[in-house]
Amino acid sequence: MTELSGSRPVVVLESDVDAAEWNLEVERVLPQLKVTIRTDNKDWRIHLDQMHTSRRHHHILARRCLFKLREDISKTLEKVSSCEKYLTTQLEHHISEYRQAQAQLNKEKELYQQASGSVTERSRILAEVSLKTLKIQTGNGRERQQHV
Repeated sequence: MTELSGSRPVVVLESDVDAAEWNLEVERVLPQLKVTIRTDNKDWRIHLDQMHTSRRHHHILARRCLFKLREDISKTLEKVSSCEKYLTTQLEHHISEYRQAQAQLNKEKELYQQASGSVTERSRILAEVSLKTLKIQTGNGRERQQHV
């Protein structure tokens, strides 16, 4: 036994077990030994695999939701189109009546504009004639006063 730097003495152990016996014992208990490798959550490969798995899962869910949404929108568009066609056929008569009434209204407005223009012109002429008449009357009245 030797001592190193003031600590415990160093002892060399010697085995009294035969190497062949030792190998036989290891082979006998080997199937009973379970080796479990704990996964380290810090391992980037595991995270990468989890991300790929999660991405695939979310992609599948999103596709399902989008497919259902597309079907719902298609059905709604078909219903709207059907209602639009129904309303068009039901209101077609009223629409044509409305168009005819609009055309008649436009004609009446045009006639009114023409008549209004004619009335304005005649009113202007009347005002001129009235003014001339007034001038003539006032002129005759002065002449009478001068003769008297």
